[in-house]
Amino acid sequence: MAEVFKEKGYDTRLLGKWHIGNGPGGKYLPMRHGFDYWVGTPLTHAYSCSNTYKGQWTLQNFLYPLFEHTSILMTMALLIPVLKLLGFIELNGVVMLTKGLVVFYILYFLYMIHFSLLNPKSCILYRNDEIIQQPYYTDNLTLEYTREAVDYLEERGKERSKPFFLMMSYNQMHTTIFASQSFKDTGGLGLYSDALREMDWSIGKVMAELKRNKLDSNLLVMLTSDNGPLSTYEPHTMAHVPVDQGGSAGEVKNSRGERVRLKGFKSTNWEGGIRVPGLIRWPGKIPAGSEVDAVTSIMDFYPTVLDVMNRPVADRIIDGQSLLPFVSDVKTPTQHLFLFHWCDPDHPAAVTYKNYKAIFVDETIHVGCNRNFRSEPLLFDMSLDPGESSPLPLDKHQEVLDEIRTAVHFHMQGLNQNYITEMEKMFVPWWYPCHNFPFCSAKPNPGNYAKLGL
Repeated sequence: MAEVFKEKGYDTRLLGKWHIGNGPGGKYLPMRHGFDYWVGTPLTHAYSCSNTYKGQWTLQNFLYPLFEHTSILMTMALLIPVLKLLGFIELNGVVMLTKGLVVFYILYFLYMIHFSLLNPKSCILYRNDEIIQQPYYTDNLTLEYTREAVDYLEERGKERSKPFFLMMSYNQMHTTIFASQSFKDTGGLGLYSDALREMDWSIGKVMAELKRNKLDSNLLVMLTSDNGPLSTYEPHTMAHVPVDQGGSAGEVKNSRGERVRLKGFKSTNWEGGIRVPGLIRWPGKIPAGSEVDAVTSIMDFYPTVLDVMNRPVADRIIDGQSLLPFVSDVKTPTQHLFLFHWCDPDHPAAVTYKNYKAIFVDETIHVGCNRNFRSEPLLFDMSLDPGESSPLPLDKHQEVLDEIRTAVHFHMQGLNQNYITEMEKMFVPWWYPCHNFPFCSAKPNPGNYAKLGL
């Protein structure tokens, strides 16, 4: 999206999490993709970024590869006695292969604690292409982004020759949850509420600066989240997250007007994992207090911007749909006949179709990707059952399933399978970002946040 804005003469700035990784020579960083300026983190905010992290050399970290790659390691371990029983190896061969497996596991563990998010030095704060903190000081991240935003909006208020695009991508509310000293113990419901209160303050501060600098009268503002709240238990790592670091997916009303609690959480494709709030402000275009009940997607932001700029795109398939029809009529029906909800790269985890939703994966087995696909999907009527508690009988809805499966088939044909994962973007050793090799350390300077009024 920044590339489109830049093409149209906008000044473009990103403050916060990029989450697409670094790549060789930083080729995946924001400065190569349309942004004029960036302060933020290239990856997600992880447990190792917390000030309470116990370090790399822990039993939990040592066992992490076992939990993450159980099937592969168990297959390798079971293959050794099978080869012995089949007569392919002798006893000394069993000993050598067992030693080799142990050495492989230790080397893999050493790799993980040096070149993955188990290493605190993977928690990096950039300014443009320069590493300014490695590891970064977690508690002040929101203050850092807010100060940068305030400075930038003051600058834009004085220099009005170019329009601007400002994207703020908070590391909140992602674990490990954090809050600056000014907001600790202020929310009344633990650290999660402190962090939420700080992010709310930050957004309010940015909106106030827009108004103070007379930049808000002809400005489109969009606010949303990328997923639902965190579960306090992660089955694939058997990790218990502190209760005060998880939120709630909340309740919605069904077509009967009944309040229904959403099921699921982050990393699932239940509604509680993928249904999030979305707020749009556009003075003079969207009446205050308008509500849209139709199904929309975060993917709709990009085609909406294209539509506003009257810029057609013919070189790719865009899954999103412009939101502009809702500006003229909030009762406009959904622009999506189908929405495909992904996690694994080989098949959608769920599909929304009209008022139906099909779940293709067994969400109870493994939270995250690489899960088991069901022999038959679960099908729900989302208008009556947004809590996904009562699956519909498949034999009575075969036509709906046929429509969904046909749509998945055509959707898969349009995918570009030539992708690189985030792991590859960051954790190839010779791509690993390092401020001053071999120390890879850049200590944060004490922040001056007096102008924020705290």
